[in-house]
Amino acid sequence: IRHNYGQEGRRADYTPYGCAKIINSAGSDLAADQAHGCPFKTFSQAQLTNQLQAVGASMADQSELFQHVQEKRYQLGCKKYFELTHPGCKKQFLINHPNQYFKYSASYWEDKKPQ
Repeated sequence: IRHNYGQEGRRADYTPYGCAKIINSAGSDLAADQAHGCPFKTFSQAQLTNQLQAVGASMADQSELFQHVQEKRYQLGCKKYFELTHPGCKKQFLINHPNQYFKYSASYWEDKKPQ
């Protein structure tokens, strides 16, 4: 663990994989029940439906997201999910990295905090 964070060995800090690498990596289809991989690629339609219903997505929003997934445009599905879970977000972007999703989400919720 210390090596992975650049505290031992060559002291190299390893950058996590971006969305393209995660989506296109061998074995990414096997990660559906694990905590890695792209959920929009690995989840079944039932799993995605449950997740979307949990966040209150309308049928039209669900249909749009499923269309992206069926067309293998997983990053657009991720963007749609971000929009559903961050109402009123005015940023125009495409998610290219899990850390980017986290950064935009943290920024959104920080801005929503009462001053």
